[in-house]
Amino acid sequence: IAMVFGHFVVMADEEEMLLPWKTAELIRRHGVKRMQFTPSRAQLFLDNAAFFEAVAGTSLVILAGEALKRPLVQKFREAGCGQVWNMYGPTEATVYATAANVTDAPRVTIGRVFPTCRGYILDSDRRPVMPAALGELCLAGECLSDGYAGRDDLTQQYFVPDPFFPGQTMYCTGDIVRLL
Repeated sequence: IAMVFGHFVVMADEEEMLLPWKTAELIRRHGVKRMQFTPSRAQLFLDNAAFFEAVAGTSLVILAGEALKRPLVQKFREAGCGQVWNMYGPTEATVYATAANVTDAPRVTIGRVFPTCRGYILDSDRRPVMPAALGELCLAGECLSDGYAGRDDLTQQYFVPDPFFPGQTMYCTGDIVRLL
C-alpha cells in the first residue's frame, strides 16, 4: 500500500528483524515514519532503549498478526509515536480485513471491516448473533482468496456458501468476536 501512495518500503534483513538496536539504526538511517510489527515483536523491541528512542516522532505504527493489548499502545504513545492502528485479517482474506485507530481509544478493537469485505458474526448454526453476543467471525466479498491451492478438502471446510449472498463464498475464520 505504501508504494501506491508514493512512499518507499524499507525491509529489515534477518539480523535487523531480531535485534532491536539494529532496527533502530535502520529507522534512523532511512527516516522511517511508518512501521508495522506483530505486538509480541513490538513489545520486545520497545524494552530496548535504542529502539524506544528511534520510534519517537514516527507518524504511524501498525500492529497486526496477534492480539493487541492497551499497555502496548500506551508504550508506543510514551515513545512519541503519532497514531497506533490495530489491523486484523487472515491470509485467506488477503491479509487485512479490518482496522481500528486505537491511539486514544478506551479499548482495543479490531475495528471496522474494509470496503472490499463483508464481515458476519455468526453462531454455530451460521445465523447472525445479537449485538454484544459472541460468535465466529466470517468474512466474505472481494477480499477473499479462492481457497487453498491443492487442498480442496480444506477449501470446502473453511470456504462455505455465503448465506446472505447466494452464489458467493464466505471464509469462516474460527476467531470468536463480538459486535460492540
